[in-house]
Amino acid sequence: FGWGGDQRIPDYGREQAPQPRRTRPAHVEPTRPPGPPKKLDIEPTTHVVVIGDTMSEWLASGLEDAFADTPDIGVTRNPKIASSLLRNEGRDADPLQAIHDALAGEKAEFIVMMTGINDRHAIREREKPKAAERKPNDPDQPTVAAPEHEKPGAMQTYDFRSEKWAEVYAKRIDDTIAVLKAKRVPVIWVGLPPVRGPRSRADLTFLND
Repeated sequence: FGWGGDQRIPDYGREQAPQPRRTRPAHVEPTRPPGPPKKLDIEPTTHVVVIGDTMSEWLASGLEDAFADTPDIGVTRNPKIASSLLRNEGRDADPLQAIHDALAGEKAEFIVMMTGINDRHAIREREKPKAAERKPNDPDQPTVAAPEHEKPGAMQTYDFRSEKWAEVYAKRIDDTIAVLKAKRVPVIWVGLPPVRGPRSRADLTFLND
């Protein structure tokens, strides 16, 4: 109603000129690559299998473009969008078994791996139970059969980017590479790309190291 300035009351009966409609930009899903996998006209002689998390699908899409003029090289996308190298007790499936299953039916002359974007959280695992100690050749100590089930160790939590976290995670990487190399082909592990935000960049630099 024009407080303190123009005191005119708008004429609502007057026909207003049509206003141009605002067009919203097309939604772009940042976690998916631009377009489906490219179909090949002929069967390639060299198969490159790309596995990992969301980022690996972008990597595979880029490799498809890179080898677009090389029809004898085919790129197979085999991502697990929410995959992780971390297996927290009682919640996540075994990532090593998942990788083994993903490669079981694939033809591969090269394996390319990119993962880690979903690993930026604490590691929770149980300590391995310690075997009962007994002095050797002690006649006063009776022989006791080993229990069928060892008592589980205490649950331990290692904060992300802590020294113990890095130690456990490095072991997970070694175990993962062993599964990949069981295919008996070259394995290429690609580091994570730069992302927005100083904290995220620092996290991914830590994982790449």
